[in-house]
Amino acid sequence: MILRRITEHVREQNWLAVFLDLAIVVVGVFIGIQVANWNEARHEDARQARTIEFLIADLAEIERAGEASWEGYDRRVQAAIRVSDFLRSDAALPADAEQFEADLDLILSARVALLRSPTVVELLASGDTGLIDDEALRFEIIRFDRSMQSAAEVNTGIIDIWTRYTDTISAHAYEVFEASGAPGEYQTLRFEYDIEALRNDPAVLPALSWIANINNIELGMRRTITESAAQLRARLEVE
Repeated sequence: MILRRITEHVREQNWLAVFLDLAIVVVGVFIGIQVANWNEARHEDARQARTIEFLIADLAEIERAGEASWEGYDRRVQAAIRVSDFLRSDAALPADAEQFEADLDLILSARVALLRSPTVVELLASGDTGLIDDEALRFEIIRFDRSMQSAAEVNTGIIDIWTRYTDTISAHAYEVFEASGAPGEYQTLRFEYDIEALRNDPAVLPALSWIANINNIELGMRRTITESAAQLRARLEVE
């Protein structure tokens, strides 16, 4: 439509009308580009806001898991110390048999996995880290994730060492499943241990010492991760 009008005005040599038509076209194109840019910017702002929201939720979960796990690792350290102290003592039986069994069970219990932020993993995989337009903040997020990856690698090595030493303990202290009665019913769990065998095995006390040290290392690592996650979350919340 506008092209036909311009052509007609050119034939009529109505240069003012041609100028006005061209101005309308230019202004229309400019406005269209600006609206498109505005819509794109608004879309990017919304994506960034959602990404930050997801990051905050991920970091809060890492904090929660970290606090729970470091308290658990502290209990593991204390359990290993109590069992070692008893085995070195002259007491024939533990003063608190229930606590002694719980300590052995805790020493042998499975490790708690380290969790990376799913949002950061997705951003790195898709190459969308630019969604975080604050360069310093983006760097902090990536550095935190790298520290999580390094901690996970350390954790893998710790698990290998921990398994080696807990095998020494579990040779004389172990869980036993027993049928609860009627077929199909759940089984109950009991724990058995041989104090004499634990005392007579020369590898047990060194194993307990290593287990306590390993749990101390894990405790410090989890605490550092939790504190870093809390600091990064606080920074994201003010964005």
